[in-house]
Amino acid sequence: IHEFVPAGGNNNQSVQVVKSGMNAQRAAVVDLQFQNSSLQSVNVTFEELENSDHHPCPIVQTIVDKRLAALDNMKDFTVIDSSTMLAEYFVDSSTGEHLPLSSELSRFQQTTVGGFFCSAVKQELAADVCVINGAPMLASKTYEGGIMSYQQLMRELPFPLKIIVVEMTRKQLRDAIEYSRDNVEEGKSARVLDDGRVERRGYLHTDFEYWRQSLTCEPNELDDNEVISVALPRNLLKGFCKIQPLIDLNKELEEKKNALPNEDDYIKAVDIIVRFCCKDRWSTICSKLSFEDLDLNGDGVLCSNEIREAIEKILGKEDATAELVTSMIEAIDTNADGQIDEQEWNQILSRMRK
Repeated sequence: IHEFVPAGGNNNQSVQVVKSGMNAQRAAVVDLQFQNSSLQSVNVTFEELENSDHHPCPIVQTIVDKRLAALDNMKDFTVIDSSTMLAEYFVDSSTGEHLPLSSELSRFQQTTVGGFFCSAVKQELAADVCVINGAPMLASKTYEGGIMSYQQLMRELPFPLKIIVVEMTRKQLRDAIEYSRDNVEEGKSARVLDDGRVERRGYLHTDFEYWRQSLTCEPNELDDNEVISVALPRNLLKGFCKIQPLIDLNKELEEKKNALPNEDDYIKAVDIIVRFCCKDRWSTICSKLSFEDLDLNGDGVLCSNEIREAIEKILGKEDATAELVTSMIEAIDTNADGQIDEQEWNQILSRMRK
């Protein structure tokens, strides 16, 4: 968002806010008129950016180019490999058939991509359950070989999905899931498939464990009043997709002291998923080499060069990019010193024993 005040202007002048769309093809220009710090009027117009008189800001362009270069280096970095990560959930428990890694029809049904995302978030945030609605999963794709690259992950979740953890009863969670799957959001058009299934932006996907549990357990087998921790997108509590049980829960939590995280207290879903997958790769490395094997210079810590060699040797990456190495370090570098000590290494060993 860019704010513009005319040269020589003051607080009594108009403020023009330009908000670009996701692909920067169209912009909404919002003119806010103030008088003595009081908002007087709002006017919104839209402009097509292609072939317009607008010119890129050199400073912003430099920042964008640097960011895109880093992303380009990471685009082919494999984030998810369903043959090694949560692999037991990619086999149908009743038939033994292999399940593909897919986000197809995520607004109509539970998908394995949704299950993976939720399971990764649940484990990383130590929640009892995780739910994510189908609307932000945009790729609608089946991934060949069960492999998803970083670039593909960003296409699946292009928006900064803000994840928080709150407490609720099992009944409140079940009611929210059922409501999201049975009701069409008021005021939104919805596709209908040939088999009669209706599109729902709020369709809640769950982690694999909850998914399987819901298929095998009767509702009365679990205590409806048990309070559990649930990870979910913050905007669902605020009314996005109009899942009424979650809106009601938000009102209830607002009345309690410290029941809701602060506005800035969240983690982006993509960051959580990448961290989970990097830790899984650490588990593979730890299973084949000891800390001493990797600490080539014997200084008691693993530097980026030693970690790069481990990635190339154990994970078969011929050229481990700096971005991949950095992601691997950040995943377990609890003291943020840019290297891995033996205590941080042992945390991965503990994770493997669970």
